[in-house]
Amino acid sequence: MKIIGVKPDTGETFQEDVAEISNDYFQEFSIFEMSDDDIKRMIDRLNISADIKALLFKFSKATLKVGSYVLKVGRKIIDYICSAFREYPNTGFGMLFGAIVTLLIASIPVLGALLAPIVGPILIAYGILVGANVDLENKKLKTRVQDIVASFIPLKT
Repeated sequence: MKIIGVKPDTGETFQEDVAEISNDYFQEFSIFEMSDDDIKRMIDRLNISADIKALLFKFSKATLKVGSYVLKVGRKIIDYICSAFREYPNTGFGMLFGAIVTLLIASIPVLGALLAPIVGPILIAYGILVGANVDLENKKLKTRVQDIVASFIPLKT
């Protein structure tokens, strides 16, 4: 079975051969937890630049043609991310907490400009780790991430 993809920025196509994939896989891959409108609203509400929003919209439109099926790969990845953020709020909270503390450090005159670039990524990573640790204690997040990774294995060349 052939996978045909189109690079969204250049329009260049690529092809790879993969083993036969069952129709059940294609049916499951086409089920999304959030509607297209929900994804669009979620991206619109993000407090990020318009350029990054445009990139997210472009990414959500990334598709692969596998045999006679068209898979919305970018859309599926964004759907997974959104549902994971809803299901595992401690990880998201830890990341936001680290970012807010970084902004507070950056607001300190002179010293903040020196410390924020160094301490900021460490605080954000630490917040993610602490939040993920809380979420992983019940093993749901680990299982969910493994399920997400496993769902893309049939597309591996």
